[in-house]
Amino acid sequence: DEAFLDLDAPVARVTMPDVPGSFTFCRLMYDGSGFDDPSGSGWSIEYPRAEENLLTRLTQLTLTTMSGWSDGTEGYTVVVATDPELFRCPFLMMASPATASFDEEEVEKLREYLLKGGFLWGDDFWGDASWNRWVALIQRVIPEYPIVDIPPSHPFFSTYYTLEEVPQIP
Repeated sequence: DEAFLDLDAPVARVTMPDVPGSFTFCRLMYDGSGFDDPSGSGWSIEYPRAEENLLTRLTQLTLTTMSGWSDGTEGYTVVVATDPELFRCPFLMMASPATASFDEEEVEKLREYLLKGGFLWGDDFWGDASWNRWVALIQRVIPEYPIVDIPPSHPFFSTYYTLEEVPQIP
């Protein structure tokens, strides 16, 4: 949706990669008028460098095959919550989620996505106010599922590597 485009951000790829693979990195594009986050970022922070770095590391450190583009670019794209392509994204990244705002249709589609098994990763919180804003947003989407801390002993933290603690990166 052009209304969400940050004119200072690089041009976003907004279609799915044309070379299939087992993993496509999808970033959620959203209206950034929800909260004045100290990071001053929004959906496009570090786009597309974050995508390129993560996909490079995944191919170096795992056997995961990446989807991609005919021009050789690894498979990442940008979707909005109301785009039917959202349901082709098993992994959805949301950068600076505290800065988002969702209308009712977006809430409904994100809810449908998550209840169908979609995975949403929200990252880049700048303090308690940002975290609390995110909690309020996601509770609109899935109010019956509280956010809980996963202990380091959870299998999630030993899928590829064993993590003894959850690092906090300043």
